[in-house]
Amino acid sequence: MRSLIIGGTSGLGLELATLLQKSGDEVIVTGRKNPNVETLQFQRIDLDIGKDLWRAIETFVLPLPTIDRLIYSAGFYQEGSITDLDESSIDAMLDVGIKAPMLFAKKLLESQGELKQFVAITSSSQYKPREKEIVYATTKSALGHFANSLSLDSRVRKTLVAAPEGMKTAFWREGDPKDYNSFNDPKWVAKQIVDALAVEFSYAYVKILRSPARTEVVETR
Repeated sequence: MRSLIIGGTSGLGLELATLLQKSGDEVIVTGRKNPNVETLQFQRIDLDIGKDLWRAIETFVLPLPTIDRLIYSAGFYQEGSITDLDESSIDAMLDVGIKAPMLFAKKLLESQGELKQFVAITSSSQYKPREKEIVYATTKSALGHFANSLSLDSRVRKTLVAAPEGMKTAFWREGDPKDYNSFNDPKWVAKQIVDALAVEFSYAYVKILRSPARTEVVETR
């Protein structure tokens, strides 16, 4: 398998990349900074670039070899009520949170005709409304529904939506939640996702919960 992990240079994305590479995948990761892991292929792409996003993703995808597994794990922390956030902040979150994964799926399907696996990494914000993460929560909910709808496309063989609760990653440094110590280890979360992928299905939605740490299968078909 050849995996492309968008947002694979840190946190959960990097843990998934490392685990999949060890299991035999050829792994390409994207992000802002090269993780300098010798066994991983790094290609930079910026996603919060406004109107140039369409062209940037098309230019990125066209020279790629065939991608078997697309994992969308990109995200960043954003806090504020709807009136706290300015236009550029909302646009950036929408671009990274939902527009980019749609474009990657679109361009890969146009380029290679099929996609064996699509994995959408959402969050507990997919199903828990949060006043101070209002646009972030909206994009995670939209990403989950996009993946569910994409799974109905016969060109996509297997789709997994994984919604982890808080993890001990740099995502939370600015927010500094009070219960950070109860958050899950991203290595453990990555293992839950890889284990979930090992099961036969065309679509599955799993929650990866904490306190206690556990995985809950919400839907599968």
